[in-house]
Amino acid sequence: MGRFENKAVVITAAASGIGLAAARRFAAEGARLALCDIDGEALAARAHDVGIGRERLLLATIDVRENKELEAFVADAAGRYGCIDVLVNNAGAGRRGRVQDLGDDDWRHVMGVSLDSVFHASRAAMPHLVATRGAIVNVASISGLAGDGGNAAYNAAKAAVINLTRAMAVDAGRDGVRVNAIAPGLTATPMTERMRAAP
Repeated sequence: MGRFENKAVVITAAASGIGLAAARRFAAEGARLALCDIDGEALAARAHDVGIGRERLLLATIDVRENKELEAFVADAAGRYGCIDVLVNNAGAGRRGRVQDLGDDDWRHVMGVSLDSVFHASRAAMPHLVATRGAIVNVASISGLAGDGGNAAYNAAKAAVINLTRAMAVDAGRDGVRVNAIAPGLTATPMTERMRAAP
């Protein structure tokens, strides 16, 4: 029996990179999964890599910047499995540039994917997590701990995720919900490859 046997785990941005790796690990530990990504084709294509049957797998194509879509996905996951035990807020986006180089759309895109989605998914999942005394894992970044050149929006968003995590941990801890963040260094994912290729 795995450590997450029959636990309901929700993961955003699960078609590749850290999200897909997390899905595989949770599946190996017996979890039931609800996975979303903006790239529905990639998500569906990689679903077989996760290693569990369709009865233990919910897939959704959504844009996490759209809070109504995100809230509906969380509700669907809770409806499908009757509970939510773990939420992994993995979605992130970067737009290279200094403050003076970034357009409003660039800034809003990064904040919408990397920060706003954490707030909206956590708010939607919190009543379910309180009921199960569950956990939230927010995927931040080492870039949220110290600034690095030409990455102003991403640095700001991930720093905000770290501090939001601290605030949520204090508030939700009173209800038995654990909230933690991880801050990976540079990881070979499609997102980091795109960011490295940008001028």
